[in-house]
Amino acid sequence: MILEKHPDLFTTEFEKNKEILFEVAIIRTKALRNEIAGYITAAMHDQMEEPEGQTIEDVVAQPAE
Repeated sequence: MILEKHPDLFTTEFEKNKEILFEVAIIRTKALRNEIAGYITAAMHDQMEEPEGQTIEDVVAQPAE
């Protein structure tokens, strides 16, 4: 996966991610590039929301206080 291969290149900015995809991958259509950039942007937002050192599984497994 592109995000696993280049995790330090992508950001939470959709436009920047589109530019990066253009440089690191051959994507035949604009629509597909935009869809992939949107997925990466959402994944980066999710990653930013997780507390450092915790995975989403850790957060879900904690009992409510």
